[in-house]
Amino acid sequence: MKYQLPLTRFSKFSSKNIDETRENVTDIFCPHQFTVTSNDDSFFTQVNEAPFANSSLVYISYGAAVTIEAEQLDNCFLVQVPWQGKAEVQVNNTKTFIEPGVASVISPEQEMNMRWSNDCSFFTVRLDRQKVEHTLANLLGHELQKTLTFNPRFDLSSPEGKCWLNAVQFAQRQLEQPLVPNVAIPLLQQLEKTLCLMLLQLPQHNYQKQLHEDPLCITPKSIKRAKDYIQSNIHQQISLEQLSAASGVIPATLNKHFSHFTGQSPMKFVRSEKLNAIHQILNSGQRDISVTDVALKFGFNHLGRFAEYYKRRYGELPSDTSNQAK
Repeated sequence: MKYQLPLTRFSKFSSKNIDETRENVTDIFCPHQFTVTSNDDSFFTQVNEAPFANSSLVYISYGAAVTIEAEQLDNCFLVQVPWQGKAEVQVNNTKTFIEPGVASVISPEQEMNMRWSNDCSFFTVRLDRQKVEHTLANLLGHELQKTLTFNPRFDLSSPEGKCWLNAVQFAQRQLEQPLVPNVAIPLLQQLEKTLCLMLLQLPQHNYQKQLHEDPLCITPKSIKRAKDYIQSNIHQQISLEQLSAASGVIPATLNKHFSHFTGQSPMKFVRSEKLNAIHQILNSGQRDISVTDVALKFGFNHLGRFAEYYKRRYGELPSDTSNQAK
């Protein structure tokens, strides 16, 4: 039976020339050494590539047995699913054998050597490294402290493997359909995000334990960084964008973390901290304190609104606090 190859309408190139093949495959993946180890007459490369956002689905076959010695991946994660045939994959001196039903995950900063059988072809998911790492950082609520790496082998018949295959097949079906122009860009971005999340769902990576920790029990580092920034700049006007930059997460994630762990938005927390600092000063009993000066010093330029916030918080006007303390 003759099978229709994946992504046939996305033919990237085909060639019987070894040097041309090496150059084109390098452009898609990474620099590598490439040797044909069977009859050169049978060598014929076919590459189909369907891009989505900054990632892509790639079908590749060589028609001959080959050996590939690759440099480290810098810009992507590769999930290699054998379409047919088998291959020996060596990652950082650890060998594994893959065939239909068993896939490999290659992480950035890992050296990779492969030996393909003469009938081997791969259906590969190439996911943008920055997108994967950004997705993981948002899930954790802080920047990554070490490089995300995967165990290079996983079983596609496992529950996680089946879910991964379903997600990839769904993406493939979407890519093989004509897309409405106004829908195409957001759809392709969503496909990329979905596959990044599905990749992080796999059990064999070094952040899996952190992803399984109960978020209710762990205050994200993003909140600690934001709080430190607030205390260091308590007299300044503080914006959500500044807090986002200081905490290392996007504003939407920071809002979610503050709402979950403090019960209020980041900006309400800023205002609460400023009011608390002012309350301590006014309650100190110093006779040369001016309520107006203190309010302006902490960035409350609208004095009427400041007094309203203060009374709502402490049940009295700031001038009452100051007078009673004196």
